[in-house]
Amino acid sequence: MAIKIFRGTDAGAPTLNGMVGSLITVLDAVLVNGYNTVSVTGITRTSATATVTTAVAHGLATGDSATISGAEQSDYNIDAVVTVIDSIHFSYTVANEPATPATGTIACKRSPAGFTKTFSGANKATYRANDLSSVRHTLRVLDDGLSAGGGGEARVFAFESMGDVDAGSGPYPTAAQSSNGYFWRKSSTNDSTARAWMIITDGRIVYYFSDYAAPASGGLTSNTAQFSGAFGDILSYKPGDAYASILTGCTSANSTSSPPCGLFAGYSSITNASSFTGPSIVIARDFTAVAGARYVGLFGSGISAPGLGSSTILSYPHLIDNGFYMTPVMVTQGSPSLIRGRLPGCYEALHGRCFNNGDIITNVQGMPGKTFMMVYGTSGPYSGALMIDITGPWDA
Repeated sequence: MAIKIFRGTDAGAPTLNGMVGSLITVLDAVLVNGYNTVSVTGITRTSATATVTTAVAHGLATGDSATISGAEQSDYNIDAVVTVIDSIHFSYTVANEPATPATGTIACKRSPAGFTKTFSGANKATYRANDLSSVRHTLRVLDDGLSAGGGGEARVFAFESMGDVDAGSGPYPTAAQSSNGYFWRKSSTNDSTARAWMIITDGRIVYYFSDYAAPASGGLTSNTAQFSGAFGDILSYKPGDAYASILTGCTSANSTSSPPCGLFAGYSSITNASSFTGPSIVIARDFTAVAGARYVGLFGSGISAPGLGSSTILSYPHLIDNGFYMTPVMVTQGSPSLIRGRLPGCYEALHGRCFNNGDIITNVQGMPGKTFMMVYGTSGPYSGALMIDITGPWDA
């Protein structure tokens, strides 16, 4: 499954702000519909390589996924990873030998993540992965401004299944765990000021980042106001685990500091998993599959303070071998303490914030052919960093 990255600074990207409904607008575009549709003036083919010419700048980068549609030769009409040639040309691989040049009224857009919007209502929506190999639970989003944070946050819930936008079974968190679900921050102000955001996904799990106090034009640049949330499948260590899906966010409205929350709420001891306070990460069911959501934790190196990537454990570069070191992020479950699985594509950086937010690195020892992005995040008093594999696949 291709790893797809969406940013508020992309051409044609929807706006995230402190108005009700803006997160749903972003999720509709990213998960379901795609965005930045432009007209294609021509497609030519040489062997298995199709070269596209667009009428205006396509706004893509090499490694992005584009959806091509409208060609009378159906082999051209696919969701493809592209190689950018210049602002109006890119190429991709096609199967078979469709006629060249292509004919028809052709268009392209940034491909969506591969979800279906299953139900909707006034400032509320539900989303489910299309990938039949995934757990395929449902994310429910209430972006109605009725929590303490107003339009600056949305409430999110997960369900094993849903019958309509307001009714589902197998909720996580349960009402007893958190009656308002979890909170995803959008903006520090309840107005139309655009905020920076990024979503990274493999079509099974969604990682959501917002720079809720910074203007959108600069991208994810803040060191102190980075919110992170996630929904979807982990890489379970239990074969056939039908409930290995998590939801994370904040448990307190209008706050990202008390208690710690999101992807960066890591623990320095795996045994902390049995004694959470204010837990902000929940999995659909226990590993035994007994009904009822369970709290889980995130555990990286275990040799830093709570907060993944919040400590500079090793100098960078590593003086002995000039290397960069990181460790996979485990999803831990308590009583008894165990490792349920891995957080897909995520690694704790053992050098702390040794790069800028969003910097790309390659040639990591032991990870041939992989490319990683450093992503900042905050959780309570901790300012951390994760390395996210942007090459994929995450299920390997």
